[in-house]
Amino acid sequence: SGINAEYGVGIFGFNRDANNKTVLPEICVTKFANASVDVADWKFQFDEKTSTNCSKVDCRNSTRLECKRRVIEMLPESYVGFISLRTIFQVRTIFLSVRAEPKCVLLNATHTLRNEVMSGAIVSEFLLFYNEVDCSESSQYKPQDGLIGIRETLGQIILDSAAMALSLITGFLVLKRLRATFLLYLETKNFYAFHYGRKLTWSETSAFFSGWDFFSLFAEAVTIAGIAFKINLDSDVDHHLDITAVLIGSAVAINWITALRFLSFDKGYYILVLTLSVALPNILRLMICIVVIYIGYVLCGWVVFGPFTYKFASITQTVDTLFAMINGDEILDSFMQVTGSSHLLSIFSKIYFYSFIVLFIYVVLSVMISLIGEAMIVAQKAVRTGMGYWLVEGDVFPELLLGWSNDDGDDIQPKSGQDISAPQNRL
Repeated sequence: SGINAEYGVGIFGFNRDANNKTVLPEICVTKFANASVDVADWKFQFDEKTSTNCSKVDCRNSTRLECKRRVIEMLPESYVGFISLRTIFQVRTIFLSVRAEPKCVLLNATHTLRNEVMSGAIVSEFLLFYNEVDCSESSQYKPQDGLIGIRETLGQIILDSAAMALSLITGFLVLKRLRATFLLYLETKNFYAFHYGRKLTWSETSAFFSGWDFFSLFAEAVTIAGIAFKINLDSDVDHHLDITAVLIGSAVAINWITALRFLSFDKGYYILVLTLSVALPNILRLMICIVVIYIGYVLCGWVVFGPFTYKFASITQTVDTLFAMINGDEILDSFMQVTGSSHLLSIFSKIYFYSFIVLFIYVVLSVMISLIGEAMIVAQKAVRTGMGYWLVEGDVFPELLLGWSNDDGDDIQPKSGQDISAPQNRL
């Protein structure tokens, strides 16, 4: 039941079903049920009913030439009305590695040739799903040093347990800090309501809470979930390699990002976070306008160019194509695919692509760079004047900018009646 060595390198074999029968590769052809075309007389006849014919391919005891002939016989005699051709196969394999226990894996592969658009350009798609399965109980694994496997397994258990315990302790401490902060906020809120008869503003309320605390709590939650899935994966209780990889990778990235909070003790090294804290509100407002315009271009490109090129065949493909164009990819290729369809489409495509490139590459990126540049200037002035605290803890500092008399930061006069003294940094 193994795959012939002519077709690949590795330890592979076809999958077997519950009755221990080989699951052979399958070729499925989808086309219009009744379709005929006479190009010479400009005649055609078809209905919208489709039919799908699937056939098994058995090349286990065949040569390469014989297998090719069998596959060709299964293909449609005429591509009139051809919609798609899908090849499905399941392959077993065993991953062997040095000083590690082998893993039994089932690979589910699907290769599809799509012609739904009927534009003459057939789209090729290949999907591969990785599923780790339990190996046979009669399998034996004998490492050169019998203690190596025990030491590695014990080391993984100790490392996973230590990481889980550390994440739980850190999460508990963050929750304790948030609870104390919330109680302080309630006391302050009641004090102002009783003695001054007013409520705390949003900026005053947000000054009690640090965004790093919520970010750290989220990081610990992702870390704990990732470690739990890894333990299940190592113990063969459940096999979710994709979920485990996403959680572990996200946890590593997020925990490294949280390390930036320790740079806040020296605002000179904290300049990136200070810049983002100033620029983020304006960038978000700009992004709202950008998204609205971007959706308009997506819908227009999908409707106009969808019937002529696969890059605009669906909304998701249109979104990906336009985003790639913003980054400098797919520009010439996409332009050439739609310009030759008709004279009107050629003119419209020029207007469409030229305006999109000018607007999003020249204008939008320049405005965004300008916003970030201005925010960095504000952050640098805040660091020199000792008011970097307000950039992170509240929105008082941007109002103080109205009182600055020059761009050098030497002569800074706050607005009348405002106190610019920053409290001690609580981070």
